[in-house]
Amino acid sequence: MRNTIKVKGFFRAQIVDKAGKIVGDSGWKKNQITDNGWNSCIVLGPLGGAGSYPAAYGALGTGTAAVASNATAIVGMLNSTSDAYIALATSIVSSKTARFTFQYDGSLGSGNVAQEGLFSGQTTGGMIAANTFNSSALGAAQSINITHELRFS
Repeated sequence: MRNTIKVKGFFRAQIVDKAGKIVGDSGWKKNQITDNGWNSCIVLGPLGGAGSYPAAYGALGTGTAAVASNATAIVGMLNSTSDAYIALATSIVSSKTARFTFQYDGSLGSGNVAQEGLFSGQTTGGMIAANTFNSSALGAAQSINITHELRFS
């Protein structure tokens, strides 16, 4: 008997103004699940193995180059203080999709945003998945909502 499980990652970035109106939307884009994400989150997670961990934080950056599978951090992280890593809200969308969401308030730091990522902790090295999108200017009166999914099939 042969069973096959596939995991694909997707994300969506939406910039929202103070009135709640969406003023920018990346649409759904594939992301890069990193080597670290495969090994420490997806493979070791069900085993409860030493070094396994769940996704717990999201972060944004200015980097525009495609994220490599061996990447450990996003480029040009916005607001390099402790506010840079935002705690994730998690849910199960269907029996085969894990959803992670976070919102970054432009008042924490504004500028061009072009990269998003999921992390296990509030340090580089624990990046699980990330990718880039068309660079968008994030103003101090705006926020950006990130929805990130790992879809199992």
